Amino acid sequence: MKKQRLILVLLVLALLLIFWNLGERPLFGVEGRWAEATREMMLRDSWFVPTINFEPHVTKPLIPFWLIKISGMVLQGFNEFTVRLPGALIALASLVVFYIGVTPLFSYPWNLIASGLLLTSVGFLEFSRLAQSEIYQLFGIITALAFYIHFRDKKSFLGYLGFFGGMVIGGLSKGITSFAVLLTLPLIDAILEKRFYHLNWKSILAGTIALGFYFLPYYLTAQELKSQIPFYLWIRENLQQAVNPYDNLRPFYIYFLYWPIWVAPWSLFLFAALVKFIKNFKKLSKEERLFFLTSIFIFLIFTIAKARRGYYLLPILPFSIIFITYYLKTHADWFLLKIYRLVGHCLVFLPLIFLLILPFLKLSLSYTLGLSLILGFLFQVVVFFLFKKEPVFKTILHFAIVE
Repeated sequence: MKKQRLILVLLVLALLLIFWNLGERPLFGVEGRWAEATREMMLRDSWFVPTINFEPHVTKPLIPFWLIKISGMVLQGFNEFTVRLPGALIALASLVVFYIGVTPLFSYPWNLIASGLLLTSVGFLEFSRLAQSEIYQLFGIITALAFYIHFRDKKSFLGYLGFFGGMVIGGLSKGITSFAVLLTLPLIDAILEKRFYHLNWKSILAGTIALGFYFLPYYLTAQELKSQIPFYLWIRENLQQAVNPYDNLRPFYIYFLYWPIWVAPWSLFLFAALVKFIKNFKKLSKEERLFFLTSIFIFLIFTIAKARRGYYLLPILPFSIIFITYYLKTHADWFLLKIYRLVGHCLVFLPLIFLLILPFLKLSLSYTLGLSLILGFLFQVVVFFLFKKEPVFKTILHFAIVE
């Protein structure tokens, strides 16, 4: 199948997975906090001081508040759809930027396969449909990663500005964990490949500009509040929370569970890639070593930090997808690939099985659910017959239809 058609298939798939029934489920968990704080920002005509019950709520960075507010202003109201829409659009943009970013690493069709793996991963798909800050942070990280990959061999002011700009987007979305994650990549690359030439006046200038933009919203928040508390909270929420946290005290092994969860359903590839890359470390290419070691060190950074929650580890996702793609391209175990293909073929009949079982179990079958199951089965059959020449991409599509 031609490249353009596969890109179109991936784009349509992304639109369905991210936007379908986006506003159906009631606000969940902390989504209500983001929605209410933003609604009150609009009532108060403020851009820098979120409030809940009209009391300042300035512990969270501002980018998600801004975009949710713009969504509410444009669509004239706040509801489940308008609150989640900015995150969904950011998720779609993240996928496009990721595809562009990995293209220098992977030629066709592996750049599409990597993008498909990211799109269908639990971590990406779950947070793309929630009004939370994680997907905004992920966009910043993916943007910085794309700039680094494209300008890795150049002393480019634009490249440095894009890298640090993505870092700032991540920082103003979730916190300075994006700084720790993104600085790990060039540091490891500098050590492995002697790329210390990136420490030059262009990178220092770009970093200084980015740092100014990062702290500007905190300054403007402090000005509006007429208080220095935003800077105190920045220290408490970012620095103190990492070494002496007041909450989120999860056990150290929590990320051994959440790393494969966020990568699922491709977790077996993650385990196999880790084993294969450890065994054959000396034989790995420069890029394979870079993204393998970056993923390992990101995992260690989050594990060592004392404040732990499952979604804190989400920034590891794009790095993990890249090194899993390297595994599939050059090191994959044929037996494991056979297992995934077999499961993919079994998934063809899953919608039909559900369609037959639900009435037998005396469970109500709505028109929408019945139609969805029938269409799901038909799509699975179409994928099975049309994508025989792209077996890995076909497996991704089988899983995506079930999702």
